[in-house]
Amino acid sequence: MTIFSRKPEQAPADPAVVGHQWTMGSQMASTAVTGLLWVAIALGPVAFAVSMWQATHPVAPSSAAMGLSSEAQSRQLVAGEFATRAVTVWLGASRGQEDLVHTLLPASSGQMLPEAGMQVADAMPVGYVDAGNGVWAVTVAATVTDARMVSRRFFTLPVQVAGSTVSAVAMPAEVPSTALAAAAPALDYSVAVPPSSPVVTTSTEFLAAYLAGSGDVARVVAPRAAITAVQPAPFTAVRIGSVAAHSEIPDSPADGARVDVLVTAVAQVGGQQAVSVQYSLTLTARAGRWEVSQVRSAPLLAAKQPTATPSVAPAVTASPAPSTPSTSSTQK
Repeated sequence: MTIFSRKPEQAPADPAVVGHQWTMGSQMASTAVTGLLWVAIALGPVAFAVSMWQATHPVAPSSAAMGLSSEAQSRQLVAGEFATRAVTVWLGASRGQEDLVHTLLPASSGQMLPEAGMQVADAMPVGYVDAGNGVWAVTVAATVTDARMVSRRFFTLPVQVAGSTVSAVAMPAEVPSTALAAAAPALDYSVAVPPSSPVVTTSTEFLAAYLAGSGDVARVVAPRAAITAVQPAPFTAVRIGSVAAHSEIPDSPADGARVDVLVTAVAQVGGQQAVSVQYSLTLTARAGRWEVSQVRSAPLLAAKQPTATPSVAPAVTASPAPSTPSTSSTQK
């Protein structure tokens, strides 16, 4: 589910909502002391984690988003942070925390909470729709663990930002998750490279130095290529599985000749832990040898792609939790 924005829809008069200061100070003062502590301890790390994720996972803005004024962008971010916080509380709250949930979600008034809430991780805003009247429909993605399974789920919450206050207009609503493609995109690496090829030798030496700190990565990197090893080295050894090239590799390449390869390898941590990795590398010939000149951010795709059909995202089955008497709940 991608981040997007669109022009405001025609909407009726402003909905009646209960406002909160962006700092949540004035409303939290009216809740129980336990609620205040719960928010400060449990929600602070959530907001911090969301901020850190956004800072380390930049997303290129869409053309619509780039057209937003700085004030509108600021309000969108406020709505996203609040929606993430409210959805996290709503899913994880348990009996006795009704006042806390009502503070964030006024529409929950009169609803009982379950004896045990769900576990929520990696919650973050992934979509925005400007619904008009200062309301942003924010879609929040979260990894939710309930009594049946662990799954990635999506919830939309309409949030109104007005002046210095932010309010939930309604309760969160679960929406369909991002669909997985039934078939992976076709890559454009049709030439199998034999293990004896100098290209494989260079690729092997490069990944050993790049990931495992075995040797100096500069030995196999082209001049002026801004490539440095991962520090500290996350693996102890790298074993090459296969190398495929985008085109035929000349036996005696001229200086400046280039070849794109897809390297599949197993990166090991000691003798018992390992992970499969793939790197798309560009190698350039110089003085009769191949050197890595680029680590591509994505592999080359074939011109002809398979027909895209959606597939259901898998869920991890969890151990069933002991059954407890159920009550009317705000949970999905």
